[in-house]
Amino acid sequence: MINLLIQYFIKNGHISLPGIGTLHLTKNESFWDNGKLIAPNEQIILDHKSIDQNITLLNYLADELDISLEEANAQFTIFLESILSQQVASINFGNLGTIHKNGSKISWNNIYKSDIYFKNVNPSLFNTDKADISKLPTNTNQNWIIWTLIISIISILLIIYKNFSL
Repeated sequence: MINLLIQYFIKNGHISLPGIGTLHLTKNESFWDNGKLIAPNEQIILDHKSIDQNITLLNYLADELDISLEEANAQFTIFLESILSQQVASINFGNLGTIHKNGSKISWNNIYKSDIYFKNVNPSLFNTDKADISKLPTNTNQNWIIWTLIISIISILLIIYKNFSL
């Protein structure tokens, strides 16, 4: 069940777990700051608001498990009750994080670190006004024209030879 919940979360960016809360993937876009491009930031947060079961999640579970909607609801409810009935429990969401339950307190330990994937960029812009153009590399190699002509002539000769040799 947990693998399907992880897949649903990755696909939709959120998942509602009644009695626990809702996991959201929040995204902050990149922006310019003092000539530097600040990398985007993503993190997963747990919102503790009470939310009813999501019909989209239940449809997803029913489709993936190839069972009816009622059976998917029953299995999902049993899964949640097994977690909520324990005094101390945790749900490991793969490499994204872990939901911890200690008594009535529920917390989220985020393992997903977007800064591994996104880095700040400090571009060094090329200013042609101040550049010494004489130091720029020049392309004096014109051999590509000769080689193009040689390959073209050989190709044409082979086509002619093939047509007349039949």
